[in-house]
Amino acid sequence: MHNLHSHSLLRRLIALLGVSLQALSSAQVPDQPLPVAELQLDGAVKMEFCIAPLEIGDAPFATREFWLGGRGQGGFKEPPTRTLISGGVVLHIGGKPDWCLLMGKTEVTVAQWNAVMGLPAAQDSQGSLPATRRSKGEVMMFLEKLNERLHANRERWVLRPPVHGSLKQVFFRLPSEAEWEFAARGGRAVDATRFDSPTPYKDELNRIEWFAGQKSSKGEVKPVGLLAPNPLGLHDMLGNVAEMTENYYQIEYSQGRHGGFVLRGGDFRTDEKEVRASLRFEAPCVFEDDGSAYRASHAGFRLVAGSMIIPQTAAVEKLESAWATHKDKRIQPATGVTGVASLRDSVTDETHEMRKQADDMRRQIRDLVEKKEMGAAERDAAVARISALEALIASLEGKVRRAEELSSRSAIRLGSMISFNVTGDIITKDNTTDEKTLAFVEAKINSARMVVEDSCKLLGEVTPAVVEQQFEEWEAVLEKLGKERGGNWQLAATRAFRETAFAYIKNRRIDMDSWFASLWPIANGRKSSSR
Repeated sequence: MHNLHSHSLLRRLIALLGVSLQALSSAQVPDQPLPVAELQLDGAVKMEFCIAPLEIGDAPFATREFWLGGRGQGGFKEPPTRTLISGGVVLHIGGKPDWCLLMGKTEVTVAQWNAVMGLPAAQDSQGSLPATRRSKGEVMMFLEKLNERLHANRERWVLRPPVHGSLKQVFFRLPSEAEWEFAARGGRAVDATRFDSPTPYKDELNRIEWFAGQKSSKGEVKPVGLLAPNPLGLHDMLGNVAEMTENYYQIEYSQGRHGGFVLRGGDFRTDEKEVRASLRFEAPCVFEDDGSAYRASHAGFRLVAGSMIIPQTAAVEKLESAWATHKDKRIQPATGVTGVASLRDSVTDETHEMRKQADDMRRQIRDLVEKKEMGAAERDAAVARISALEALIASLEGKVRRAEELSSRSAIRLGSMISFNVTGDIITKDNTTDEKTLAFVEAKINSARMVVEDSCKLLGEVTPAVVEQQFEEWEAVLEKLGKERGGNWQLAATRAFRETAFAYIKNRRIDMDSWFASLWPIANGRKSSSR
């Protein structure tokens, strides 16, 4: 077990190094959302779907890892929780196949509801409102009819992607909580700092979301799509009406007791200060107190496109082949942390139980000796067995400690090197007006942000005291080298990285803007000293 975890850690560190070396030539944050996919319904009614690339390729078991939940907000209802998503469709983005989320540009409207359910066309004033006051069961009926008609009317109801990729086998469903929050945070269209912020917006909130008050909703549901979209092109994600998800409510998202179904996002009654991507509510699963199905004027729903994981028997062989190489390096899905942290927690639980057994055995031996029911030879043999057990415990704990030291040492040195290199990029950026050079440097800095973010996440898996010790040891090395070379600029850059890492360890929020800003004075110092 320990070897597997060590190999997994090594692979993750190699992956981090790979990012730093291979991703220097392209910026990661697009300026504009991708074009939408369209589904023409009957008449003039259509549905539009935004594309959210996951940037993970098209391997069968490819996943995107991120943190659900609040960053100091929401209390026990929104605990920071690591999760994995894998997308629903494969599309060619930038000429390369990639798993993507395909999510409704808006909440389903009254006009779209009526077109799918075979009801008379809605009046113009009502058709663009979100379809609210629908029970979860009615929404499931809507999805069933939509999917039936989609596949029965392939000649007329065609989901057309704006990029290369086949959508013939898709079906529609509600998004999972993880999919919804990933999209609400801006997905890969924003940097780490904006993704981890309460909302991913640069503009004033009332330009993008409907919330309570006279400067926004004025206490009424609004037609969809009137305000500016989020960075992925999605409208009204955090306001106007809350949105149903596929999930049943669990405090820790994917473990523990199940409750009612989950509504995500705020609505037209939500206070502006409470609007955030992590906001979630539990709604009654089936019935109100009076026995009627739960329907709410502030709750609607949005669709995502999905596809079968095993569409036919032939796919099993492909999945089995891919699983053979994936299984040893997979990140275990859990609401806790993974990698070295899961090893540490698992061993801690085991050793705690073993220590308890050893203590119980010592007490039993002492009682038997006092009662003269155990001789000296038997006592010595039993004590020897206990000592062997305690030695095993110490060995296990030592291996965990060494795994944490190795993991944190590598991440710290990588983050230190990248941070120092960025100070050089800042100097280059400050000294040139050449557009190609500036674009190249910006791409390097964007890639560096990704590497430092991943390094912080890896350090978040390790016991903070170990991280502290490894930082101190590395800073001592740099201090000695600085004295020999007559400069301590990498030490200063390392300390800036250290502040960012411990801020993440403390509150699970990565502020890459603060990290980058802290490197500017160091860059200026390097520049001045070289004159």
